[in-house]
Amino acid sequence: MRGVIEAYAVDRAVAYYVAQGADEIEVVGKPYDLKVMINGSELHVEVKGSMGDGMRSVNLTQGEVDRAYRWTHTDLLLVGGIRVGQSSGSFSASEGSVRAWRGCKPSQNDLRPAHLRYALPHDEPVARQTGGDARAILDV
Repeated sequence: MRGVIEAYAVDRAVAYYVAQGADEIEVVGKPYDLKVMINGSELHVEVKGSMGDGMRSVNLTQGEVDRAYRWTHTDLLLVGGIRVGQSSGSFSASEGSVRAWRGCKPSQNDLRPAHLRYALPHDEPVARQTGGDARAILDV
């Protein structure tokens, strides 16, 4: 379902930039979602889609934040309030409202850690399991 929401948000973003007079739009995917040529300027666009409406925050990766600071023209486009339906086992998306921020450079004051990476201890774990063997090796 997440892939359906993301694809729909990208489609809505493309339609938004076409309406803004974009000369060329390329769906890149990584490390940003869209490359848009508009009035002779190249924009890199990060697109976010959500079923929530009126969202006050989105999740950004460290790479997305870094790119926003490295590239002069970076937009953030959010499609919120997306409706997802299911028919014959497949999902489809519709509706939603577009909000776009031109030249988006996230302030360090507005960024909050959502996930923390934990470096595992260097000592041996007390239990290990290898291959398909359901019996754990306990070191007690």
